[in-house]
Amino acid sequence: ISRARIMEPVLAYRQHQYGLSLEQARDQRAESELGRLLLGKRISESMYTAGVEYRERHDTARMYLESPDSLVRGNPGAGRYGEPSEDWIASAVAAVDRWEAIKGWALRVGTESVLGRLILEDKACSAWQIMRVRRGLRYIAERLGAN
Repeated sequence: ISRARIMEPVLAYRQHQYGLSLEQARDQRAESELGRLLLGKRISESMYTAGVEYRERHDTARMYLESPDSLVRGNPGAGRYGEPSEDWIASAVAAVDRWEAIKGWALRVGTESVLGRLILEDKACSAWQIMRVRRGLRYIAERLGAN
């Protein structure tokens, strides 16, 4: 069975469920609500990039915060008694700080919950919520230096 044949029902579902063209349904970004907003021209490329950065910062901070003790203590450069290395601690603090900064930007414009719904939970938003998503992503894109 070919990959194209396996993907046929997925592409048909995306086209029917989300109103995408076949070309859009084939685009990897069609896998997420954020990507479908971009493909449907409801958000700009810079807003999409801001949303991806939001998700990446969240996921990276979570990775550090949820690391099992065995991974923290077993990392290369761990101290003599198995404590985390200074490099690991610095990386963890930087990751959490980066997440807190971008989350703070979303809070500043009152869009943290709707961005969490769309980007982190990958749930669809109403038209009213999409207006808020656009405002939040536009603000984050500006803070990131995107046009």
